[in-house]
Amino acid sequence: MKKLIIGMLAVMVIAVVGMADSVTVTLDSGATGAAAYSDALFASGYLDRIELVRDSDTAAETNQITTVVLATYSGTTALNTYMSATLATGAVTKVVSPRAIGQTTAGVNLAAAANGTNDYTAGTVLVAPYERMMIGGNSKLAVSGNATNCTVTATVYFEPLQK
Repeated sequence: MKKLIIGMLAVMVIAVVGMADSVTVTLDSGATGAAAYSDALFASGYLDRIELVRDSDTAAETNQITTVVLATYSGTTALNTYMSATLATGAVTKVVSPRAIGQTTAGVNLAAAANGTNDYTAGTVLVAPYERMMIGGNSKLAVSGNATNCTVTATVYFEPLQK
């Protein structure tokens, strides 16, 4: 009986360790056309998905478009972009699950379909699958567009690496 209880506790600990984590950031776009940047996100591991919510608080924001970018940055220059999404007019909710295809050592995307063709018909076998990206480093969220003070909330879900 004692071994059974210890075994069940071990399974529960393993299940908790393997769970995903998340970081939530809320930003207001700056002046029209100017980008607002978050502080560095404390996210490191396999990027799973990003949930975006754009609030439209005033009638003036109803017809405005907002662009949201999740990337690693050097100052205000995006180095490695994980996601770039356009949020249309009004209040918008969007879920993005970024995936990437592998590259050769020359930085060229691998062929995605069998025999190097672009024929994506039924029966085509992928030779290079799209995989979850690794997030880490100086990752920030940037919000810009032609709306002033438009609030965007982003929740970044990731699976931390075991240490």
